[in-house]
Amino acid sequence: MTDQPPEDLLTMAKRHVREGEQRVARQEEHIAQLARAGHAAAAVRGNAVLKQMRWSLELARRHLAFELERQTQVPPPQG
Repeated sequence: MTDQPPEDLLTMAKRHVREGEQRVARQEEHIAQLARAGHAAAAVRGNAVLKQMRWSLELARRHLAFELERQTQVPPPQG
């Protein structure tokens, strides 16, 4: 259990993008290390994983854009 309040959707979307970018960067570095070490087959498999990670990151970026747009919209008048 945590004493911190739950994240709002915008904060969560920003965190997901930030964490996704970090994961992609780490995966790219791992693949480069595999390639330098002569592990071509492992690097190919790593690139397949990287492709899926980039797709997931793109979805996170789209979600962030949606939340940013939603936040800037003026709510309709009530009543």
